[in-house]
Amino acid sequence: MYERERDRGVLGRQVWNKQRKVEILIDVDDVAMGHETKIRWNPTTEWIYSDDTVYEPIVDDDTFAQVQTLAAAVVARVEAEWTAHLGQRHMAQLRQPLAMLREITDPYG
Repeated sequence: MYERERDRGVLGRQVWNKQRKVEILIDVDDVAMGHETKIRWNPTTEWIYSDDTVYEPIVDDDTFAQVQTLAAAVVARVEAEWTAHLGQRHMAQLRQPLAMLREITDPYG
């Protein structure tokens, strides 16, 4: 449900390709009305990181990896609990609005 790969900027690396611009028609039936430009977050798997550090890291690579592993385990446990509570079908229905909400609220999403 939630990608756990987070911003490696905390490791002192430069990060590129975090966002993209998307042009959305204001009215699909009236193209002459124009479009709005929205910023969307790219999946973290598409982010590009510098090989070298560009500023003092906040955490070291090992600590970062340990936290990512721990966070993934917590996410898996919470998802399993919610799936057991809601059932597979309702959990699947819940994923879509949660993903949409994350897109507009989570700066790291």
